[in-house]
Amino acid sequence: MPKATEILNHWYKKLTEDYGKGLDDDWNDKPNATSICFACCMNVGTERCHILPRWEGGSDEVSNLHLLCKECHLESETLSGDVYWQWLQSKDYSNSGSFLRVWNKTKIMQSLYEQKKFDLIPPTVLVGINKFLNT
Repeated sequence: MPKATEILNHWYKKLTEDYGKGLDDDWNDKPNATSICFACCMNVGTERCHILPRWEGGSDEVSNLHLLCKECHLESETLSGDVYWQWLQSKDYSNSGSFLRVWNKTKIMQSLYEQKKFDLIPPTVLVGINKFLNT
């Protein structure tokens, strides 16, 4: 199975030029670039995913793999052929399950902070909130 960096290098130009993924020019050089979903462009971690599923004859070659976040991977599981590529082109952060997950967590943390339930907020999040509020 190819490494995530190989998959990224193989697909970067096609994603930006043919599918309008609006990625930064230096995206390919960022240390965490492989954690950015090819579909929704959220930086939430990725999984190697088959474009044409193995059960349909898909291979483990780099040309048949994408890096997708968990939510996009689940959403794409039943898609193949032209439908997959149309889905990929239509995805962005605004219709992403990852965005909704991050948004919901943010709202929960905000509510806990406003209720002064600091013991329920992870320490690293609490430090970040305090830094943000004190700037």
